[in-house]
Amino acid sequence: MRAFSQIMFVILLWMPASHVYANNTRFLPGDAFYYIRLNLKEIQKFQNVESPLFAYGNHWNGGFGCGYWGFDELQLLQMPAETRRALLETYRELQPEIEKNENLLGKMSVFVYNKDYDWQKYGLGLQYNENWLDESVDLGMSRDHARLESFVEKPSSINQNRKYSKEIPALKVKLPKRPQDKPLSWTAHPVRLNCAQCQLLIIPDREFDHYVHPRDGLKVIRIVDGKRSVFHCSKGKWVADSEQK
Repeated sequence: MRAFSQIMFVILLWMPASHVYANNTRFLPGDAFYYIRLNLKEIQKFQNVESPLFAYGNHWNGGFGCGYWGFDELQLLQMPAETRRALLETYRELQPEIEKNENLLGKMSVFVYNKDYDWQKYGLGLQYNENWLDESVDLGMSRDHARLESFVEKPSSINQNRKYSKEIPALKVKLPKRPQDKPLSWTAHPVRLNCAQCQLLIIPDREFDHYVHPRDGLKVIRIVDGKRSVFHCSKGKWVADSEQK
């Protein structure tokens, strides 16, 4: 235990001050998506649960030293059995690829977007939330320590996030009732979304920049209303497997 503490102390000294004191942000009310990571056991566990709860996923194996903010649970209401089975089928399809990368810890990435979100045009992993700073402060975060929890790193991806932030609607979740006496306990309750209002977009990895400006060979699996569609990137465009010749 002492050795672990010494290692963590060295890591904190090495990290820039702006990172040491930065926050870890979960789902904010204006975000375009909710992010989930699932392994096989987790998917098997909710096969008989009509309205399962999902924790917000880590987009990298690490964290910052100034706490966690935002909503960290989503309840998908009235999830059809077909959708639950489709998630299980998707994991089994992607499992060989997931297991090749130890950094993934055996989990696939699942994005919950509004059903009408044009993911082929606007990509995956961009929050498109122009109000993220005000929302973060409203949840109790220090404005000085607030940072955008970006899933992407490339300047072209970050620029797209800014460019279209006013055009993309927020995920249509129902927020919990905000208590007046303990306002900071607001995020201790899950946000809720009817499964019929959303689409699930699934990738095997966490290389999110690749899905903003896609490269040939990438795969995205879409589940909506219990139906699965598999897309591959070919010549810079997403093509459904049924459309490929």
